[in-house]
Amino acid sequence: MEGIEVGHVDDVEYAVPPVPGSRSSLNQWLMSRERGSPDFFVRRFLIGPGGRIAMHVHDFYGFIYVVRGTCTICGRDGKAEVGPGGFALVRAGVEHEFLNAGGEEMEAICVNSYADDMGITAVEPGCSVDRDPPSR
Repeated sequence: MEGIEVGHVDDVEYAVPPVPGSRSSLNQWLMSRERGSPDFFVRRFLIGPGGRIAMHVHDFYGFIYVVRGTCTICGRDGKAEVGPGGFALVRAGVEHEFLNAGGEEMEAICVNSYADDMGITAVEPGCSVDRDPPSR
């Protein structure tokens, strides 16, 4: 259809998040510039029990919507548990990490804005659900 892009997650390849220290996590690029979306991109995250997308920072905004499981979203000054139906906005330039401390796979949809600099920088130390995030 002209002007409409249709797809299905079963037809989209999985990729490992490009953040060193991440584990048991995959993402799928559901929508992007390459698929006709000039202003934003959409990814599907899957994080297994005990998995994480390690602490990182980037210059683009991210809106996260949790479909199933529970995601612990950590920042430098705290953390929040986000369950099914919950959502969060991560502003550009904010260090953050996604953890799955639950016993089931976590699935989330992430809608991101494009920025002039699309680089992602790993940041250490990361967060742990067993302790508060480090202070700066």
